[in-house]
Amino acid sequence: MQSVARPHVARPAAAIIIAGGKGERLRPLTNTRPKCLVEVAGRPILDWQLASLEGAGVQRVAIIGYYLFEAIDAFVAGRANHLRVDLVREERPLGRGGAIKLGYRELGTGGSVLALNGDILCDLDLAALENLRVENGTSAAILAVPLRSPYGILDLERTRVTAFREKPVLNHWINGGIYALSEEALELFPDEGDHEDSTFPDLATQGRLSALRFSGPWRSIDSLKDLREAEELVAAGALSRQSPVASLAF
Repeated sequence: MQSVARPHVARPAAAIIIAGGKGERLRPLTNTRPKCLVEVAGRPILDWQLASLEGAGVQRVAIIGYYLFEAIDAFVAGRANHLRVDLVREERPLGRGGAIKLGYRELGTGGSVLALNGDILCDLDLAALENLRVENGTSAAILAVPLRSPYGILDLERTRVTAFREKPVLNHWINGGIYALSEEALELFPDEGDHEDSTFPDLATQGRLSALRFSGPWRSIDSLKDLREAEELVAAGALSRQSPVASLAF
């Protein structure tokens, strides 16, 4: 029986988590902890993310922090990790692009990396982003998720309402806050500022930016409402890829 060759799976060895946010819309929860340590179903967001990265084959992670950095340090020290975790403290807020670039320099690994905003939960094998980037031959790939309307939508025929749709998914895609980045792309990141203001638009204009469309479970946890919705996803079993890795203690 002839064997069938399996497609190569690109699995980046390193990742960067941007965890400097104060999470002001999550107060009072963030009065005593940084946003990345706010708990979803009894586990900090950072814990969910590290488990997801472990499942994707990542071996080393740089966490970039600023607000209540000591709490992140204490959490990492008390967590059983199957990967190497490096903590990097910003001397001052550098913006998301600057934080990613700082983390990449601190890793010193070269090559491509994954990068995540520290408030994202997503039921996706994160290696799929690097696969897409390699297959398309682009400098970077971003996660694209559907835009959901924050309001109910009316369907109208002239002056008559024919239907009412509660917060439907719209025919648009937004940045999902997770990236696969080549060394070439990271060299273009600002030392201070946001990569979405310059680097990504430039790469898109040059045809060097890919996007992976993902309609599965995803949440950016910016508010108490987002937190409730994330916990509903957990209760429904929708974050299976971010379950604890076997033999890890939390």
